[in-house]
Amino acid sequence: MQRLESHSGRCSPINFRSDFCWLLFAFFSILAHQACALRMSNATYIQSNANVSFPITAKEEYVVFSGNTTQQSQQLIASLLSMLDARDIAEYGGPYTGPQFWLVQMNSAQISGLLKSIPGAEVYKNAVVAQRQMKYASTPNSAAYNVSGQLNIDNSDIIYQENAPPDLKVVSWPDDKDLDDSDFLKYYAYDKNGGQNSVIYVVENGIDPDNEEFVFNPVSWRYAPGAVATPTDDDSDHGTCVASKAAGYRFGVSKRTPLMVLKSSLSFADVLWAFQVIVNDLGALPALRVVVLLAFSSIHSNRVRTNVIPQPWRRVRTLMLQAISRNAVFVVVSGNKRNGLEHQFVDGYPAYFAYPQFGSVPLTLVGAVDNAGLEAPFSRQSAYITAWAPGMNAECAHMFGPSLYNGTSMSSGMVAGLAAYLLGFPNPPFDIGGGKTAYNFNKYLRETASWQRSSEGVPRVIWNLQDGSSIQPLLNISDTLAASDIAHS
Repeated sequence: MQRLESHSGRCSPINFRSDFCWLLFAFFSILAHQACALRMSNATYIQSNANVSFPITAKEEYVVFSGNTTQQSQQLIASLLSMLDARDIAEYGGPYTGPQFWLVQMNSAQISGLLKSIPGAEVYKNAVVAQRQMKYASTPNSAAYNVSGQLNIDNSDIIYQENAPPDLKVVSWPDDKDLDDSDFLKYYAYDKNGGQNSVIYVVENGIDPDNEEFVFNPVSWRYAPGAVATPTDDDSDHGTCVASKAAGYRFGVSKRTPLMVLKSSLSFADVLWAFQVIVNDLGALPALRVVVLLAFSSIHSNRVRTNVIPQPWRRVRTLMLQAISRNAVFVVVSGNKRNGLEHQFVDGYPAYFAYPQFGSVPLTLVGAVDNAGLEAPFSRQSAYITAWAPGMNAECAHMFGPSLYNGTSMSSGMVAGLAAYLLGFPNPPFDIGGGKTAYNFNKYLRETASWQRSSEGVPRVIWNLQDGSSIQPLLNISDTLAASDIAHS
């Protein structure tokens, strides 16, 4: 491990897969050499106690924090350099935050020496701290959705997607139609002007760059310190599935929104790294319209409802607030229930930050429904859920072809797509900027871009303000596109 001078992080050159490149991605190519790296873990906290002694152990990877002042940071790095090889130290942060943490290889004796010499230092063993939220359901029993035509009627701005998956059609189910079930819908309808002036940051183990779902989307990559630095999906296609629900050609809500893949594990350092990247990017380009897709929940739970955030997640919350103040929108899963009645309610991070005792951070917290708009039995409950979206038998991209999954991960992908779609209009339908974009999007989502699909008392399900029920294809179709045609053109 090499010490990175200044605040640089391990970032790769950016790879584009489309001619649809705009100024945003020229900016990203510059940032490819800038700061940010971190890895998230179940973070064992080593108490800062000068009287504690440790048996000497082999070197392991730790995340180290100093105090909040420049002097404390300087003292910490001087102490680390006095006891470690510089190659075992990597510093992460950025020009808008200063140094945030150090990723180091050290043994127990060195930890003891560090804590004795630097009052207030904190040391965490780097380990996995979060888990993803979806479960395989089945393979679609027909090839009906394998090729979806995109129909442009009479040269209008509205596109009608034929043979769209039922869960996607729900998003353009209009609130003035008395429909008993979503199978009545003929299309997924969307405005072609949506989604093109925003970008979705996908914090995942990667996506499949060769999947035809992303044929229209510029896709760029950054790599966390714990990630394999290849443009691949390294986690059973979770990232591919979730990204396709947000911005895929066939399965996605916002068809042409660029994707920034922050490839990372779910270790303490990698997750912190991802949030640092986002803060740095927004600091460098304040006009950037960013949606962050977080389809994971912490392994650590807060079922006793304490008001104390575990220290590693406190650092995450601080970076989230900085990004929100720079107008990022964070779309976060509420989480899936496990083991019957266990974990019925939201009790994980970062979702728990939406609760009043943690300052009511304006996250877009997502729950799952079925295609009739009824709450999914696995979706965790909370009075602070902002948005509901289909997540039962939701169809998405997979390395072996389209597959059906259950989980709040799919729901969060669709909500992230809707956020990017609305933010990506030349003139979004709600106010943006001034640190209020997340608040205003959530308000618009609750009041306008959602409605109750079923009876009273059920969740308000997301809506893109289009009508996929009543428009029939005309003979003078000006343009018909098929994913397979585009992928091989």
